[in-house]
Amino acid sequence: MLVSQNYENDANVLEFELDRDILRFIDGSRKKKKHSVGYCNCDDHPGCLTKKMMSEHDCNGKGCKWLYMSVDFDKEEKKQKRRIQIEKRRKESAEKEKMLTECRNAAFEYEGMKIMDVEKDADSLIVKYLAIAGFDKQGLETKLIDKTDVDSIEMIPLEYDFETAADIIYG
Repeated sequence: MLVSQNYENDANVLEFELDRDILRFIDGSRKKKKHSVGYCNCDDHPGCLTKKMMSEHDCNGKGCKWLYMSVDFDKEEKKQKRRIQIEKRRKESAEKEKMLTECRNAAFEYEGMKIMDVEKDADSLIVKYLAIAGFDKQGLETKLIDKTDVDSIEMIPLEYDFETAADIIYG
């Protein structure tokens, strides 16, 4: 389906598809469909357009009402959903990174331990940590509750041998 790009009111639609392998372009040449980025419906030179032709004619810049672009609405809808999912993941990742940084800053004074991961779930926080020495666990929990504005914290120790843990904490 071809949809007008620069139409003043509602989008105008051409009912035919560019479904042939070889298409006629506005300069009279015939090329493979993969070269087509649009269609000009002007009576003077109807035909498909390449990127170069569109820039030479400045179709978008002039707001040409004869310019049509091939639109696959199902494909466009899938693209939009994918963009939304990617944005959501980016936002969640940024929030998690911020939370991890806040928790690590709160635990900075505790020698011999490092917070490795955090997961926020509603009003609770799951903190995975690595320690090679004893530390005030309740004191850290209190600090984390104050810093992160959650109701409860579950502290999960990660199990590594001493050398690996020391490399991770101090490395």
